[in-house]
Amino acid sequence: MTTDHNLKEKYWIYDLRLLININLIFYIAIILLFFFEGDIIGIFTPFIYPFLCFALPLIFFILVIISIIHILPQTEDMTWKSYLPLLINLATLCSMLFFYEPLGNLRIDIGFRINEKRFNQAASWIAQSIQNGEINQDDNWEIIKLPKEYRSLAEDGKVDVIYEYGVTTIIFYRGGGMFELYPSFVYRSDNIATPFEALVDTICSRRISPYWYDCY
Repeated sequence: MTTDHNLKEKYWIYDLRLLININLIFYIAIILLFFFEGDIIGIFTPFIYPFLCFALPLIFFILVIISIIHILPQTEDMTWKSYLPLLINLATLCSMLFFYEPLGNLRIDIGFRINEKRFNQAASWIAQSIQNGEINQDDNWEIIKLPKEYRSLAEDGKVDVIYEYGVTTIIFYRGGGMFELYPSFVYRSDNIATPFEALVDTICSRRISPYWYDCY
């Protein structure tokens, strides 16, 4: 026990409470990153965010090594608590493998649900504009500036409207994409099943509500 106490005083990695707190903070940071990924990309720009993605696995690897080193010399009166840092590492790894996409989708779904009524109103306004002839159907593709009350729904307050074969597709870009990805909420009047291509490289792979899709 004296040896363990001396190690704790001499090296911080043998301070169990401190190591647990560091691992917990990292675990929470990973969960928040997955949930707010789209927002974080918008803040750090597509050029800085990849470096953050590289740094996090590196930090995780270092924390695992430290958690193992923490256990090795502690042979006297070792309890299950000594393994807590490694157990937190395991929970972090499982979150990386299984919760990355679900948490990201949850954040997107919440963002859409909060404004779902306004999205539907904006889509109805565009459909009405097409019927009134204010949007030229012969052009097939047009960029439309939304009315003031709907501009916050799309990047720069504008949407791409595609009209072909009697089907109206409206693309509300969310911004913050990287590597030629264009995150967007897409309305499609025929409510088809995914996946489909909304415009050029914008692929819709998940329906989030009738007629509405999460696309990249």
